[in-house]
Amino acid sequence: METIKNLRELCQSTRPSVYNDFLSVIYYKISIYFTWACLKLHMSANQVTVFSGIVAIAGGLLLGSDNKWLVLLGAVCFHLFAILDMSDGEVARYRKQGGMCGHFLDWYMHFISSTALMFGLFIASIDLLNSTILILIGLLAVVMPILDKSIQNSGWTVICWTRLRDIKSNSTAICKEGEMSHTSSCSDSRDRSWVYRRFRFLMLAPLQDHWAPLILLIVAIIDLLLYVFDYHFIDYRLIWLLYVGAIGPIYLVSQVRRLVKTQTLHHGYQRLVCCKKQIKFPQDDFL
Repeated sequence: METIKNLRELCQSTRPSVYNDFLSVIYYKISIYFTWACLKLHMSANQVTVFSGIVAIAGGLLLGSDNKWLVLLGAVCFHLFAILDMSDGEVARYRKQGGMCGHFLDWYMHFISSTALMFGLFIASIDLLNSTILILIGLLAVVMPILDKSIQNSGWTVICWTRLRDIKSNSTAICKEGEMSHTSSCSDSRDRSWVYRRFRFLMLAPLQDHWAPLILLIVAIIDLLLYVFDYHFIDYRLIWLLYVGAIGPIYLVSQVRRLVKTQTLHHGYQRLVCCKKQIKFPQDDFL
């Protein structure tokens, strides 16, 4: 069995440099140890992926507990999911098992993880949702991650369908249109101010499966520390659930409107089929 240093060279040196934020860097520094354990247990990459989904479901159930230690453990589970999400790719590179089936499972587990987090908050808050309106907002929060990721999936599905039809009809019209809209699409995103981008990040971070676990871990630790010193913290799980349920639909409408009103789909088609420029991650992963 290779050493950790050798595994880093084999499994991490060839990975795409997609995310370079501090949280991803921490995950990748830790993930190689989980990769080592998975390889010792003779787990395949897909088995690691499925196991990560099970960990996320367990985390969601623990979030609904009245025991603050278990809630903290539930928050940790979502970080374990993120680490295992790195490890499955490393196991795949080590065993040379990478493929579309693995990518599909990996992406699908993100649906499960995001929904499990919100479902855990819903379980924790169910006794406090004492009106029909609050229950509806809570249910909206639970389905928000699915609806959010469905926008992304639907966009790429439409792009692929369009490409298949273009191949059949030998059409290049959309490709040419995409080339014309490329500059305007890029400039729109650059024109947004630093203040706007930071404000948007703070508003949407509780909705995003990358940053939500970090926020959850921080508030769970604060809640536990205050409890140990006999202070009572606000029920952040209820507030978080209602926030996502209230803000989420507005966010979804704005995302759908952006795809419909702008050239984003045409730009995505161009990047997939027509663009002669070098692909840049993570921008070109998403619409």
